Amino acid sequence: MSTVLITGASSGIGEECAKLFSKRGYDLLLVARNEKRLLEIKEKIKENNNIYCLAIDLTLNDGPQKVYEYCKKNNIEVSVLINNAGYGDFGEFLESDLDNYQKMITLNDIALVSLTHLFGKDMKERKSGHIINVASIAGFMPGPYMAVYYASKAFVLNFTIAINQEFKPYNIHTTTICPGPIRTPFWQRAGVSMNNFKDNHLARSPKQVANCILKAYDHKKVLVVDGFMNKVLVFFSKFISKKTLAKFTGSFQNSLTEK
Repeated sequence: MSTVLITGASSGIGEECAKLFSKRGYDLLLVARNEKRLLEIKEKIKENNNIYCLAIDLTLNDGPQKVYEYCKKNNIEVSVLINNAGYGDFGEFLESDLDNYQKMITLNDIALVSLTHLFGKDMKERKSGHIINVASIAGFMPGPYMAVYYASKAFVLNFTIAINQEFKPYNIHTTTICPGPIRTPFWQRAGVSMNNFKDNHLARSPKQVANCILKAYDHKKVLVVDGFMNKVLVFFSKFISKKTLAKFTGSFQNSLTEK
């Protein structure tokens, strides 16, 4: 049975993707730091398929390699890789520790590239596979007060579209999903109150984004922006200067901070 590997699977989009792909009959490999939460999700899913849980910190340099070695040791063939793990941090760039930014880049970008490379080679040999990288509408614009996060998602966006062209001869499909704000613990970790999303028209639920991912997978889409309002925002951002966009996103970020 084909296996779907999902990083950041302990909550939010990752958890919802696990439920959806499990219903399709796929085996699952759920990867996150929180083993307790992974096991809880495994218990919630009552489908007749194999569910593996692997507690790994992907901010560590050897994290992706350990995931790959675990698959080899347990004869797990990954046919779908969903690189969902990531985090952001709100505040002035110079006010946060450099170590925090390095970990963010490692998780959001380096781990994603490493897993794509490791499992992509196996997919190339089999001449089949699908890699789904979760970016963000943040990847289309500069983001004051979350500058490193926005830049990290621009990397994911452009990297995924580029390798899609390279992977075509090997029947490997890549998809980058670009959601806007999502009602998940991501924002709590970033220092933004969840209450500020109550009436925000851009905000979506993890389940909505997971459904978008499944639809993009079915139709082998290369780039998908989740949500109508987010599509509108991305469309108009193409006609606005980066300087003006930076002012807009900076104001937007400030409107979401805790009062």
